[in-house]
Amino acid sequence: MQIDFLEVALIKISSPLGNLIQTHQTLADGSTRIRNFGNISETLEEGESPTEAAQRGLYEELGLAIALDRLQVTGKSDEIKPSPSTGQLKAYRFWDFALEISIEEAEKVPPSVQEGDVKTHFTWR
Repeated sequence: MQIDFLEVALIKISSPLGNLIQTHQTLADGSTRIRNFGNISETLEEGESPTEAAQRGLYEELGLAIALDRLQVTGKSDEIKPSPSTGQLKAYRFWDFALEISIEEAEKVPPSVQEGDVKTHFTWR
């Protein structure tokens, strides 16, 4: 059995408003998927470093243009677990980042982001 391997950047964002939480997602059929995730995640693309993936994810998901030197790896972990959608085993390497942003940057973070049929909602806690 082949196990897919994915590397994922996980970015914890804090500001004077608190920590950014991905609270839930609204799906195309109107149903809600509860998340309560304390990070933004981005899968690494081929040839991309974890820091570059983190930078890209912050821009694509939140519109934040963050310099690479502000993103520091705070940890790394490996897991093997079933895919939520298929049940097939996947191996993950998670790269943890912590980012402190200013009040001005925090105020630019949208309360929700639409990607395809899924709308992701955020709050500061």
